[in-house]
Amino acid sequence: MSLSKLILSLDNYTLLVSIFTASLLFAVAFSRTGRQQYRQQGAGAFAFAFFSAALSTVLIAVTAVIDVPSPLARFFLTLLNDGLVICFYTLLLDGIEQFYGQRRHNRMGWATTGATLLLLAYFTGVENSVAARIVVVAAAIALLRGLFALTVLLQPRRRHSLSLMVLMFGYALLSLLQAVGTLLRGTPKNFMQSDPTQTVTLYLDLIFVLSAGLLLFLLLNEHLVMGFQAEAMLDFVSGTLNRRGIEQIMEVEMERCRRHGQPLSLALLDIDHFKRLNDTQGHAAGDLALVQAANLIRESLRPYDQVGRYGGDEFLLVLPSTSTESAEGILNRIRERVARNHPLRCTLSAGLTALIPRDDMASLLARADNALYDAKTDGRNCVRVRLSSPHPAETRAAVSKTPQ
Repeated sequence: MSLSKLILSLDNYTLLVSIFTASLLFAVAFSRTGRQQYRQQGAGAFAFAFFSAALSTVLIAVTAVIDVPSPLARFFLTLLNDGLVICFYTLLLDGIEQFYGQRRHNRMGWATTGATLLLLAYFTGVENSVAARIVVVAAAIALLRGLFALTVLLQPRRRHSLSLMVLMFGYALLSLLQAVGTLLRGTPKNFMQSDPTQTVTLYLDLIFVLSAGLLLFLLLNEHLVMGFQAEAMLDFVSGTLNRRGIEQIMEVEMERCRRHGQPLSLALLDIDHFKRLNDTQGHAAGDLALVQAANLIRESLRPYDQVGRYGGDEFLLVLPSTSTESAEGILNRIRERVARNHPLRCTLSAGLTALIPRDDMASLLARADNALYDAKTDGRNCVRVRLSSPHPAETRAAVSKTPQ
């Protein structure tokens, strides 16, 4: 069977039904995603976009089958149908900008929609020109697809963003070719006639709806998975990274600082007399002490410093590209800030160490823990530094004897 016969084997109404079904399914899917997953910014706009596409296919089929005698009714149906097509792409643009948390092209998209509707009203009600309407719609679609692709291009790469960008750029070029072809060849007498041009156009529309819907859904799903992974790294009491999260950061920073020959400082901070606070005032007071201490620590750090709750009342600080002297100054500022501003009058003890060539995570943490033990035994509410590796027996003793 030749390609032409294969293309014409499906009539245009069957293709319209396929486009309608796919659009409606994606509209329902995005609608449910937007309601159930609060993280999915843009899902609501995508749902409205595909619903507009579904409604547009219904209007195309109805106006092709039913002869509308009233000129005013034909005017409004034509304007509504073309407007829904334009709104489909404008809402896609709005949704992708919501997803990325920006509004760079949103106003241009809706301005394009408004200008297009005005031109369509003129070429429908004043100067009835089908060719002009096709050119105006194709040009507007090309612009909106291009803006969508540009929005994706300017964002950090994700797994499916490249495919989405190529799809939009490719179909933007097809829209421009459609506008040029209409100017050169004119318009078909019957838009539902099964000729190669019309049928290929509907095939391409079906492929676009399926591809765009699937890629957008995969993009939202990837974002959702990334959100769950980020939450898995958080401590829900203090709001900082949890032990797993801060250890991963520590491992990455150790490798980076070694590779670039930069210093790395590490500190363990402990809330003084935390066990006594928990026993006398209850776990609610203990949780409040952790939350307030974590907030005060975060407020004192630089953008590239990291803090995580390492266990119980201990916090682990990773200070990249920071000498021991600078790190000690940072820790003293944190300690003074907590002592001055904590609502439960809590204080902090801190043990500080620095990365040396033979260190692994265990040895680095052991030195920080021994430095913390020194701070506890020296009266608490102070910073102590350990730069030499402790003896293994000394490390075990420090871990078992650290005061609360």
